[in-house]
Order: sequence, then C-alpha cells, then structure tokens
Amino acid sequence: MTLYGGYGKIVAEKGKREELANLLTEASREMVKKKECEIFSVSTSDEDPDAVFIYEVWTSEDAHKRSLNQDVTRTLVSKTLPIITGMERLYTLDARK
Repeated sequence: MTLYGGYGKIVAEKGKREELANLLTEASREMVKKKECEIFSVSTSDEDPDAVFIYEVWTSEDAHKRSLNQDVTRTLVSKTLPIITGMERLYTLDARK
C-alpha cells in the first residue's frame, strides 16, 4: 500500500516558536483521530530556533486535501497565521506500508 505524506517547515515570528508548536501539536491530536491520518508529528530543532517541522502521512493525497477543509484545520490557520512568517514544503513522500 502506498501512502501520501511529507515534511514541512513553518517559521514563526521571533520568540513565537513554542506558541506555534503548541498550536500545531493541539491540531495533530485532532488529525490523528481521523482514520485517513496515519501520522501527524510536530518537531523543533535547536539548529533552527524559529522553525517548527511537520511530518504527516495520509492514506491518500485526496485524504490530505480533504483535511485542509476541516474545521480543525480552519481553526488552526486562523490561530497560527498571525505568527507565521514563512512556510516551506521540504519533501513530498510516497510512504510504503
């Protein structure tokens, strides 16, 4: 079975990384409740003090796209946009299961 996923980097305003990471972690708890979401992981690195990294795996690309229209995602966007200064998709992956 091939799954759809990827790594992303979201950059917060200086001094707001923990706030962003907490909001994304809260969202990840909701996402993994969805049967289509295999993994939604939130990480930080001391090497990039303003960045939060997301690793997510979905049952399909369509499932991922549908997740972007869910209430939890829209709520997350409204809370995080004011403190985000940049976003970058590092990798799109076809995961194997």
